[in-house]
Amino acid sequence: MGGSRRRGPSTGHLFRTLLSASAIARHRRRALVITGVGDVFSAGADLNWMSAITVGDYDDQVADSERLDDLFHAIHSFPAPVLARINGHALAGALGLVACADIAVAVRGAKFGFTEAKLGLALAVISPCVQPKIGLSNALRYFLSGEVFDADRALDICLIHEVCERERLDATMERVVNDLLAGGPRAQRKIKELIRKVENTRTLVEARQLTVSTIAQLRMSDEGQSGMKAFLRQQPMPSTKHIEE
Repeated sequence: MGGSRRRGPSTGHLFRTLLSASAIARHRRRALVITGVGDVFSAGADLNWMSAITVGDYDDQVADSERLDDLFHAIHSFPAPVLARINGHALAGALGLVACADIAVAVRGAKFGFTEAKLGLALAVISPCVQPKIGLSNALRYFLSGEVFDADRALDICLIHEVCERERLDATMERVVNDLLAGGPRAQRKIKELIRKVENTRTLVEARQLTVSTIAQLRMSDEGQSGMKAFLRQQPMPSTKHIEE
């Protein structure tokens, strides 16, 4: 990702790159890791992009916002685990990517902030990703105030999952990735799908039908059979780096 408003790739180029990368990795990869360049995850939009959007009409603004929403939807709906390796400050729209991640690890010293209100804007496109993560009360406070907070506070409000020292970031990410690789890739994709669907079920009857069907399918799958047999033999589950077609 781009390091700041003044360095790194343009916002438009960044969006296209992330969309392309997620499309390529979508079907067979075990996980998607999003990180920044140097010591900054992303400090928000670059100046060229911000200058361009100030001169567009309403239709231009809608089209640009839809492209932004396409990016967050692609990350949020990515079937395999998504990890955010937050190597430094993450501000404004970058927090949409953090919120879309299934697992987010940040270095101590990283700063976070939903700063749109200080520009006379609203945290609109990324709010469907962020608000379920941090809850209504925290959304009201931080969206309205635009205040900047540290990694420990980001952990407290459930925006991220773990904080580590900068020199431990790679080791921490390696541990997280290894934990994921120890699981069944098809099961992990099914788990993500199940979590999203359970969240949207309206009754316990709907949830029952969904959960019973899911576990029955997984028990009968080749991966489930292999995993259960390995457990009974007191052996680790066979791992794979790719999803076979």
